Amino acid sequence: MAESAKLKPGAVIATALIVALVMILLILLLVRVLVASQGGG
Repeated sequence: MAESAKLKPGAVIATALIVALVMILLILLLVRVLVASQGGG
């Protein structure tokens, strides 16, 4: 990963957005599973 320091700012922003989207999807999925397991909704 020695080339990680040569990333363009745009690539860093794109990666951050992708990571944020994935984390949001995981959180939403976890919430839905918890709600379903509690018999609500």
